[in-house]
This record gives sequence, structure tokens and C-alpha cells, in this order.
Amino acid sequence: SFLDQGELISIADFGNRVRLWLLQDTAGGGKIDVLIHNAALGSATVKSYVESKLAKSPLGEFGSDSVRAFVLQAMADDALLKVNALGPLWLTELLLPMMSPTKAIDKGRDYSTILFMGSVGG
Repeated sequence: SFLDQGELISIADFGNRVRLWLLQDTAGGGKIDVLIHNAALGSATVKSYVESKLAKSPLGEFGSDSVRAFVLQAMADDALLKVNALGPLWLTELLLPMMSPTKAIDKGRDYSTILFMGSVGG
């Protein structure tokens, strides 16, 4: 299924699905070992993301091209911030209780790892 890190409801739904999946994971101890956040939106991909959001939006058509351009830019700014920064933060906060507690690193792998991978703009 799909996770939209720009949508809080999608993040909450994903967290619930992960929790249910971990409840079935008897071999792995029911904990997340590694959480990887990969760069999500860039200057090229944000346009299609915003266009898909605008198509579903009640905003509809705009009276002028300049108003439409303004709204598209504002939505792109909002999407870049939510998907690339707030989304990973929210997702990490939601999944943190499902991760292994940190123990001494030299005593084996009894801890979880969180990795953030940035993009060109990162």
C-alpha cells in the first residue's frame, strides 16, 4: 500500500499497519531494526505531486494564470516541507516506540538505527 508523507492521516495509517505487522513478527521480536528515510520530493517531482493534489482539491480552477501559478508554488513549498521534513519527523515519532531500545553498541546489535538520506537539495 501507499504512504504519503505529506498527509498526516496516511502516516497514522501506515504506523498502524506497521504495528499490526510487528505483532505477527515472532521471529524478529516485534521491533523495527532499521528505519530508512529516503529523499522523497525534489524540484522535478514536486510538480506532479502538487498537480495530483490540486486535481483532488476543492480549489478547482482559478481566475487567472498568475493566481494559479501562486497557488501551485505555495502548494509546492508546502509539499516539500511536509514530505521531506515533517513527514519523516512525524513518522519517526510514531514508530519510535516500536523500535528496539538502545543498548551498548559493543555488546551486539540490540538497538535500532534511523538513517536519513537527503537529495540534491538536502
